[in-house]
Amino acid sequence: MRVWTRRETAERLGVCQSLPNYWVKAWGPDSTHPFPQPVARVQMRTLKGFGQRQDAYLPAEVRAWFAHLPAAKRDRRSKVMKAAFARKAGVPIRFENRIAELEREVAGLRVMTRRASIAPLV
Repeated sequence: MRVWTRRETAERLGVCQSLPNYWVKAWGPDSTHPFPQPVARVQMRTLKGFGQRQDAYLPAEVRAWFAHLPAAKRDRRSKVMKAAFARKAGVPIRFENRIAELEREVAGLRVMTRRASIAPLV
């Protein structure tokens, strides 16, 4: 069975090496588009001995996940934007409060008029 580590995933999909690490954190099991679960932990042999243990993923699952990633991003952004601009009934928007406050202040001001003529400075 052929598996990909996070580094191989980045190489095969043509993205930077740190991006699969971000995907695992940002698209966790509780998200709407969870990153595939690792199928094994592998330890690669290096020139100095054995390297660090790494999670390994099935290539078909990672490719399928990556193919649906743009739609998942779009859905996530639209949900965030809808939540950010949602207005609860009866709660005025911050700017409406500020405008009403300024209108009350302006209504309370007295208009000052100058009755004397202004002589030019010589």
